[in-house]
Amino acid sequence: MKKIAYVFDSSSSIKNDQYEDVFVVPLVITEKENDIKTFYDGVDLFHDELAKMLFENKNVGTSLANIHMCINLLDDLTSKYDEIYVFPIPRTLSSNYNTWVMISQDYKNVFVFEQYFVSAFMEWMLSDFKRKEKDGSLDVEYVKKYIEDTKKTMCGLLIVPDITFLKKGGRVSNFKAALIKLLKLNLLITLDYNGLKFCDKAKNIEQAITKAKKILKQKINFSNETLNRVRILLNKNADKKFLIDDIFLETKKSFNFSDNLEIAEIPSVIMVHTGPNYFVICLDCSKKN
Repeated sequence: MKKIAYVFDSSSSIKNDQYEDVFVVPLVITEKENDIKTFYDGVDLFHDELAKMLFENKNVGTSLANIHMCINLLDDLTSKYDEIYVFPIPRTLSSNYNTWVMISQDYKNVFVFEQYFVSAFMEWMLSDFKRKEKDGSLDVEYVKKYIEDTKKTMCGLLIVPDITFLKKGGRVSNFKAALIKLLKLNLLITLDYNGLKFCDKAKNIEQAITKAKKILKQKINFSNETLNRVRILLNKNADKKFLIDDIFLETKKSFNFSDNLEIAEIPSVIMVHTGPNYFVICLDCSKKN
């Protein structure tokens, strides 16, 4: 049986040494004050520390993975594994994918896959690939088809009550940001194979959840019958005025999620852009009717 290594970056929320034969390259987070400070995500800067920097209105940004770190990892893995599968952050969110494609051209057994997700979705994919590998049926073509199928089965939906950081990053115009803030609206943003897309707005939590269900039904045929896996991403230390706890409780009730619902934090490199006051519903609706 061939031996396969899996390479992710820190947008996956997977940690080094968390799984056998899985390796994680940290993306870079920068703080620009009088000079530029560079941090490796998940190595010398963690979620709570970054959230504190954002609450303090520090000038924080993101950058590509260290190319020398990527090359050194592949140099080490190519002699130990038959095939190496690389899953970078989606290229709709970063140009890191292009860097990996360029690097991989020097290796015969390295395969870079264009996938569309971050965080929980990556762990779900890894779990499915590992199961396939165990029975000896995992190969490059299977991975490509699996990723193509996720266009119809996986979707993330962000409910954003605080657009400060989206405005700061240029993802929301000053006029739209002022209007949203004045009317106290929640933005609804989807994450799927099209990247991050603004899809609606809501004037209160109940309306936001109702619209979220409708959007997910349209996107991936969401229902309790098709639902396979779900995870909620939230910051337990979010600013209380944005009512993240209330959004969570209303979502759990409206979607009829179980009490043992998986809860995690958004990857730090994504939080740089969403800000610390976020709420994300991650759904995999690949369960057969």
